[in-house]
Amino acid sequence: MWIILLSLITGGLIGFFNFIPQKIYKKLDYITTLGLICLLFFMGIKIGINQNILRGLTGMTIKSAILASGAIAGSIIMTKLYERTVLIVKDRRRVMD
Repeated sequence: MWIILLSLITGGLIGFFNFIPQKIYKKLDYITTLGLICLLFFMGIKIGINQNILRGLTGMTIKSAILASGAIAGSIIMTKLYERTVLIVKDRRRVMD
C-alpha cells in the first residue's frame, strides 16, 4: 500500500515541478493509456486463472450486471463532461495568458 501512495506523491511532485522533459510530456497520454491497457490485460488473466471467480460469474444476477453497467456508463459520462467543461476552460485560459 505504501508503494502505491509513494508513487502517486512522487508522480505528483514530478509533474508539479515540471521535471519531465517536453519530449516525454507530449507522449504522456499514450504512456498512460498503454499502462492502463496492460493493467486491464493482466487483471483479466488473473480473473481467468481463478476458478472461484469464474464460478461466481455464472451466479451473477441481473441486478449486479445493471449496477456494474451503470457504474461504467456513469464513469464515461462524467469523464466526457469533465473533458468538455473543465479542460476546455483551462485551455481557453492558457490561450489568453
